[in-house]
Amino acid sequence: MSLLKDIATKFKTHAIYLVVILIVLAFFSIREMINQKNNDDLIDKISTYSDSARYYKGKNGEVVAFNNVLKVNNEEQLRSLLSTNEQIRDEIKKFKSLRDVTTIKTYTVIHDTIPIPANSIPCDFKPFPITKLDKNYTFKATLSKNDFVIDSLIIPNDISIIIGKRKVGFMKYEEQVTVKNSNPYVNTTNLSNISIKHEKKWWDRGIVKFGAGFVVGYGASTVQRAMTK
Repeated sequence: MSLLKDIATKFKTHAIYLVVILIVLAFFSIREMINQKNNDDLIDKISTYSDSARYYKGKNGEVVAFNNVLKVNNEEQLRSLLSTNEQIRDEIKKFKSLRDVTTIKTYTVIHDTIPIPANSIPCDFKPFPITKLDKNYTFKATLSKNDFVIDSLIIPNDISIIIGKRKVGFMKYEEQVTVKNSNPYVNTTNLSNISIKHEKKWWDRGIVKFGAGFVVGYGASTVQRAMTK
């Protein structure tokens, strides 16, 4: 009778370990399935994502540009997506970790007419065009005796915004937001960033992963010992 009770107790103990192992394995299996689905969804999103801006008018009539946010699953995917961007490819290498990267393409167009005071040009001449073509700006104007007309002044610029931990010294990193302009004539004068601190989910924390691994390892070894008895 005592032997049967002892066997039943051991069976109950090992059964509990086995149930724990199955629960943990099921948890990781489900998480892996979710991650795989997220990866598949990401591939679909990348293939259909467009960086073309859309617009709406603000309350005061100003034009506001917007676009959807493309969410990736981890930093490795983010760096992989940015590896083909020549403008910021080298810049992101300076960051130990990345949180957000935004790229903006802009161009400035100016049309204006500047009057010339009467009799300030002591000669008559036909209006003639003035053109300056450069990769950083395009300037087209027409000069006459009465005025100076700016037909167009176009200033293209690509803006890259990077947020993450940037190396500032030996083994020293700071949370920074950086802005890079492709046009050397464009300067950023003011810059600020305010963000909400996001904590990891409890199942993604190191202690949980360690605990799960310990339970699986310990439980598996216990079951193996029981089976060999």
